[in-house]
Amino acid sequence: MVELSCLPTHSGLSFCPFEAATRVQIPAGALSYQPLVINLDEHLVSFIDEIRARNYSTHHEWKIICYAKKLSKYTHFFNYKEIYKIKDVLRGSDGYYKAIRSLCAYFEEMFLDNDDVLKDLSRISKLVKKPTSKPDIYCPTDEEIQETLEKLKYLNKNIYHFYIGLIHSGVRIREFAYYLEDPSRFKVIEKKGFKKVLLNYKRGNKYCQYIYLPLEYSEGKYVSPKYLSKFLSKHKDLLRPKYIRNWFYSKCLSSGIPSPVADFYQGRSAVTVGDRHYLDKEKMADEMYLKICVIDFIK
Repeated sequence: MVELSCLPTHSGLSFCPFEAATRVQIPAGALSYQPLVINLDEHLVSFIDEIRARNYSTHHEWKIICYAKKLSKYTHFFNYKEIYKIKDVLRGSDGYYKAIRSLCAYFEEMFLDNDDVLKDLSRISKLVKKPTSKPDIYCPTDEEIQETLEKLKYLNKNIYHFYIGLIHSGVRIREFAYYLEDPSRFKVIEKKGFKKVLLNYKRGNKYCQYIYLPLEYSEGKYVSPKYLSKFLSKHKDLLRPKYIRNWFYSKCLSSGIPSPVADFYQGRSAVTVGDRHYLDKEKMADEMYLKICVIDFIK
């Protein structure tokens, strides 16, 4: 028989096969696996501070923090063995998926020099799958767009200009916010009646090469996605800006612009120089941009 207790190791971790008892008697050689134990409760406060320091949207930040706290009620330890026990609770939850992936990233930075921890965290991240969801394909009407713009003129001029930019370009919120952060750092190609901003922005598997805007478009002050999210949470009657992207695509098609060109405007198209259709798409996008009735609609 071997007398076993929680054995301290380096990096602030311990090997502890049984959390309930501090000292147990087990047969020699019976222990085949000793899971690495990270005390979740001890790190929860600093993890939350780290998440709040990042430039996440209010909803995304809330979801990670909320579900990390919920997770700590199911288990006080963060390792594969403990997370596996509650996998049925976690399955299908976007909140738990985001919280656990964020916790894995947080602990990976903390224990970069510990291969055992990194292997355990890798197993945890693979255990929790991203839930599938149906795409939100709602497309607002011209009247809804116009009504929201009229309200924004009086509520917040900067967000009004932000919406106008999304309406003219059709790009994602984060991509346009990235541009507004400092417009002077980007190369601008002026054409007849419009301009192309060479954004060259990549985020994960999303990529935006250009932002197309009318020459007369006037940039407002920088609006961060986090600030925009907080503002919209107080004004629930306003059209959410994510739907402007669907509206822009619909306007392109109704104006006779082919879907590959509409994809090019919105950053959904392959736009590497090696793509043999790249120059054709860009040329067509330049020629057809002024056909979009978006510009006349805003005037």
